Amino acid sequence: MFNGNRIVTGLFAGTAVLIAASAANAQAPSAMDKQFMVKLCQGNHAEVAAGKIALKNSQDAKVRGVAQTIITEHTANDAKLHTLAEKYSVRLPNQPDAKHKAMAKKLAVTRGKAFDNAYISGQMKDHGNTISLLRMEMEKGRNSEVRSFATETLGGVLAHNDTIHSVAGTSANKMMSKMKAGNNMSGMSSAGSSSKPMSKMNKMDGSKMNGSMGTPKPATGGSFTPAPRTSPIPSASPAPGIN
Repeated sequence: MFNGNRIVTGLFAGTAVLIAASAANAQAPSAMDKQFMVKLCQGNHAEVAAGKIALKNSQDAKVRGVAQTIITEHTANDAKLHTLAEKYSVRLPNQPDAKHKAMAKKLAVTRGKAFDNAYISGQMKDHGNTISLLRMEMEKGRNSEVRSFATETLGGVLAHNDTIHSVAGTSANKMMSKMKAGNNMSGMSSAGSSSKPMSKMNKMDGSKMNGSMGTPKPATGGSFTPAPRTSPIPSASPAPGIN
């Protein structure tokens, strides 16, 4: 027997299923989103590994302070990243990439000022690259949760980078003045940044580094705590030396 109500109900139910499926597909991480998560995870592993070497090999209080903060905050960030990746069945690596493993081996046998310079120089370059990676995901990523995670992470990475430049005796403002016109710093935006120069780290002890970058608090499992950005940061630069 013909039942119009049953047919209409069936059509609505079918439409609802299609809409739900479409919404789910729209939020599924793209290949770029997945690659971003993998690269960020590898970066976290590399930062933690290098930081642990710094705690063993460096005698400089400011360098050791940077290393401890990086270990604590990158570990916390990686825990949250794994939670996000598991939600979308994205497999993450459990170690740095081959390039950073080789760099870690060289750091492990270096001591004194040579170590401090090599470690800080590497951190300047790596954090610059991470900033570019985060910016790219924020601008072009498809999944809203992954983009939000990139945004949450950026504040802490910028704070790390400011502190690293200060320990090296440089500031982003000085470095910007040396860059050629037209260099867009790998897509980084300077909107909302301050033009005030950063204080020299050689006037501060290891417990007063850049506000939230002092002695780290226990990790809470969240992403990096966003910190005010003090200046636009270039993607990489050699460290001129530890003051």
